[in-house]
Amino acid sequence: MYKKTTFIKRSLLGLLFFLCIGCTTLASKQQIKSQQNIQKTIFDVSQQRYIQIDDLVGQLAESKIILIGEKHTEKKHHQAQLRLITMLEERSLITGIALEMFPSIAQINLNRAQAVIRRQPTISDHEIATQLGWDSKWDWTQYRTLITYLSRSNINIYGANLSHEEINILLQGAYPLLGEKSTATEVKQAIRTLIVESHAIDYSDPLIDRLVEIQQFKDRRMAETLLKNNKPIFFIGGLHHIRKSIGIPLHLAEYLESNYKVIAMVENLSDIEMNDADYIWVL
Repeated sequence: MYKKTTFIKRSLLGLLFFLCIGCTTLASKQQIKSQQNIQKTIFDVSQQRYIQIDDLVGQLAESKIILIGEKHTEKKHHQAQLRLITMLEERSLITGIALEMFPSIAQINLNRAQAVIRRQPTISDHEIATQLGWDSKWDWTQYRTLITYLSRSNINIYGANLSHEEINILLQGAYPLLGEKSTATEVKQAIRTLIVESHAIDYSDPLIDRLVEIQQFKDRRMAETLLKNNKPIFFIGGLHHIRKSIGIPLHLAEYLESNYKVIAMVENLSDIEMNDADYIWVL
């Protein structure tokens, strides 16, 4: 019985991880055409036109929170993120970055690790990963350039996710998440449908409700991380986490926070609903 329960938990954790990268079926498998093309593919939803990356930086200048949703296995997403971050940094428009890749309970270690890394300019990339406690479930080869840059910079890194232990507790059952817009029936239904379609799970499986709950607890934790730390702050996570209709923005609204912008990274403009983002970065 114990082995069976453990197997189920591991399977669910696997599903949750792949849900957080849920946009993998949406994003591109093509190689980036050129570095120059990065700045020619940003669609401004409000203006209904494409803009340059310089324009994007200017429009983000007044935003306290910037949410960017990616496909975790697309290196060109991380390349574009780094370019945007460095441009924001040059204009002092970013003080911190919250990452889905780290749990919030790891913050003390992240603070210590960054202090060590900043004092050692010749520290190796491998040692940086070790100092940070990088979780091997995230492909280090995908994130190495981005994370090593951030670790050495003056941009503070914040863990924004739930820990494995917290997820296990939620799988056992927890008090329902409180909220209004974020916990509305239609929001839960949309997440439920997403889980079913992404993983071919039987729609009637009662475990889906737990998975929906965990996804929402993750989004709430991410929102709270953004709210409690110095601004302006940047967030990087899976595409579904940043969608206005089901993700972090709804949880920010529970705290009456509206000064944020959402950037969705996708393969095609049609891969996300227009009302789910402020900018759609087609890569």
